[in-house]
Amino acid sequence: MLKTVLFVLYALMIPLVPLWGVRHYRRNKNGSKEIVCWVLFAVQTLVSVGSIISYV
Repeated sequence: MLKTVLFVLYALMIPLVPLWGVRHYRRNKNGSKEIVCWVLFAVQTLVSVGSIISYV
């Protein structure tokens, strides 16, 4: 049970990295890289959710 909870928490933390990029590039006024980070966030969220579903 603990292993499952830790895996889910880890998988949910991974998409936070592109969100940090969104914040960083928004502050630097770099719109194209901000959009790329949004796309990466969406893709990584789908991958993480798929991994959680297949794991559980």
